[in-house]
Amino acid sequence: MQVDIRLDHLKDVQLEPNWGHVPSMLAQEIAKSIDAQRLGFRNDAATGIIFAQQLQVISNRVRERAYPGFKAKNLMPMQSEAPFGAKEFAYTLADVAGMFELIANYADDLPVTSVRGQKVVVNINDYGGSVIYSIFDIAKATLAGINLVDREMMANRTAAEKKFDQIAWVGDPKAGTYGLYNAPNVTRITAPDGAGGDSRWATKTGEEIYADLIAPYIQQAADTFGTEMPDTKVLTAADMARANTVRFDDVTGQTAMARFRQDYPNVTVETVEWFQGISPAGGNAMIDYRNDAEKIGVEVPQPYTVMPPEPRNLATVVNAYMTTAGTIVYFPLSVTVTEEI
Repeated sequence: MQVDIRLDHLKDVQLEPNWGHVPSMLAQEIAKSIDAQRLGFRNDAATGIIFAQQLQVISNRVRERAYPGFKAKNLMPMQSEAPFGAKEFAYTLADVAGMFELIANYADDLPVTSVRGQKVVVNINDYGGSVIYSIFDIAKATLAGINLVDREMMANRTAAEKKFDQIAWVGDPKAGTYGLYNAPNVTRITAPDGAGGDSRWATKTGEEIYADLIAPYIQQAADTFGTEMPDTKVLTAADMARANTVRFDDVTGQTAMARFRQDYPNVTVETVEWFQGISPAGGNAMIDYRNDAEKIGVEVPQPYTVMPPEPRNLATVVNAYMTTAGTIVYFPLSVTVTEEI
């Protein structure tokens, strides 16, 4: 028995330009693979149109979905300076040189102020994943009112966002990609031991934790004569909780984090779980930096992209990919990593 499929609900639908070949391509493939009489629907262009439209809807949902658990895109500048297809990205690790001086003779040459530094080359790596829909999924998708299950594509996008977030913060050592934590030449300090003989916050007092919270600001001010001041602090949720609960042993009774927010009201404080146990001796890490495109940037030649569906044997494969060079730190003195907290 055959079922006539009406397409009235698709009359105003516009597919994306690069999906134009999909309906006829899928219809031809499905016609080869499915027994129309047994599955109960007609093998014609309508099958491909409906299936393609279902994938289009899923693709739109995937792109529009928010991923609040992955914070790199909100806490660091994104950039796309390298063209898609490039395998390396070169940048200058900068250091400001020169000064203003008193003019003694108006005919003399003035001192030159410039930005100089060393050239650094990092790899641009490709990452990808796919979702497979069987002929039976395709058959169900052609029936009026039945949608493809989009959990597979959502899982694909979630995996991509998780990988990107990890690379942006801590890099990918196997691929030679750096994150903000391990970028070349960032300033690193180790939290000092507290009165309990341990540098980690689990044993420190409120005063000692507060000292660790403000140490990067004192350090950057000293190293740059006050020209650098972080506006973003990231640490693990466990360390945030500790700083929010351990109090000063004075009349104020403030927590270490409350005192920090009072003294540095313009600093954004967020949690990032990639820093758990990442320090050389197994402690957590904290990073203070300026969220400024002149200081840092995450290089993304090609963001998460879904390819048109590809018929393959008795299934259709939907591939997705992205490319990134990781996090670039242009001014190392603007980033301070505190380890072993």
